Amino acid sequence: MSGIEVWANWLTVIGGILALLLYIYPKVRKWAIRRGVMYWHWKLLLSQEPDLERVIVGSNAVQKRAWYLGQRLSFKLIKWIIPASDYVMIVSYSQAVDNELNTKSTGILYSPTLDSDPLIRDLATFVDAREAGVFEQNFTKRHKGVVCASENCQVKYGERRNDHDFLCNDGINLSGGWFCPTESRENLGDSCFPKAVGPHYCGLCLKEMGEISPQPIDFHFDRRF
Repeated sequence: MSGIEVWANWLTVIGGILALLLYIYPKVRKWAIRRGVMYWHWKLLLSQEPDLERVIVGSNAVQKRAWYLGQRLSFKLIKWIIPASDYVMIVSYSQAVDNELNTKSTGILYSPTLDSDPLIRDLATFVDAREAGVFEQNFTKRHKGVVCASENCQVKYGERRNDHDFLCNDGINLSGGWFCPTESRENLGDSCFPKAVGPHYCGLCLKEMGEISPQPIDFHFDRRF
């Protein structure tokens, strides 16, 4: 093989690597910015509402330390992934996202509008989904083994019946319309800290029992509860 052919092969390999990096890096950068905004979102949220620590990281001391360590390490990592111009904007992005979520949410539902900045809308949608996912995961873990107390239901907590597709006016939490025994609009599921207690009913069974009516959410409260 001649020297020209060797160089041509190397140039082909290098070109392929560069093309791959150009394709992958925007996705990595997007992930890093989202992760940085999420970090500051959690930090601000916990500083304002310390009780949310129970919902986010649970009551186990080891789990809390691991969660905080993971948050700090991931934020340190993104400093080496994204340009400095993006890194210094993360706090500003986070503030804009919190404002977006607070001003364009109905109840717990984020409803973006066309006048929203596309970048902030994308980040807010990610943060909203991630926040809901973390809360949902912790609610479900706390209710492991709980089933609907209705004799004809017996569906497991966190699961939904096939015809379970409505939003309730009172007692709704993030687990598909499930109700803790003494839920309120202000403290969804607090009756089950640090573990699930008492009989639980899925929303559909309470509807069938005549205790609730399926209505759209029309009240306003802090969307993070």
